[in-house]
Amino acid sequence: MEWTHPDKELFEKKKADFDFNFEIIKERIAEAAKISGREQKDIKLLAATKTVSPELINYGLEKGIELIGENRVQELLSKKDELNTDKEHTHFIGHLQTNKINMLLPHVSMIESVGSIHLAEEISKKCKENGIETEDIVVHINGDQITAVISTAGNITQEQERGIRDGLARDFGIEEK
Repeated sequence: MEWTHPDKELFEKKKADFDFNFEIIKERIAEAAKISGREQKDIKLLAATKTVSPELINYGLEKGIELIGENRVQELLSKKDELNTDKEHTHFIGHLQTNKINMLLPHVSMIESVGSIHLAEEISKKCKENGIETEDIVVHINGDQITAVISTAGNITQEQERGIRDGLARDFGIEEK
């Protein structure tokens, strides 16, 4: 059975808006790639999907969006069964509460919004408990504040984590707050 939007005219307008904006974004990515000496194919666009319907997200995926980012656990959980994508192409980009880690981990490949060491430790602990392997650790530096962004990390030791923080502090004069 084919899905039909309750307001077909509105949905067609949203698709047209998406197409227009997506072309502009692709042009900007191409220019940025050229300026930086990178290949356009090596740049991944993540579309933030807060309040976007699963139908419009799927339309974007059909048109070439590779990654989606949701910023509310409950919203992701309510959409996930209707999305034509998988865990590997889904990121979490919002504030994460420790009590929602277990609900989130099976559905995302990266958490891009770890704002405290406590949350990072809880994610690591839950990953280990659930047998989730480490994928990436990215450190965002914003002025003099360090924010760890951990991709379902379960295998980083406390010594390794401390080494990363100490190295940033030593090399860049950055201290944790």
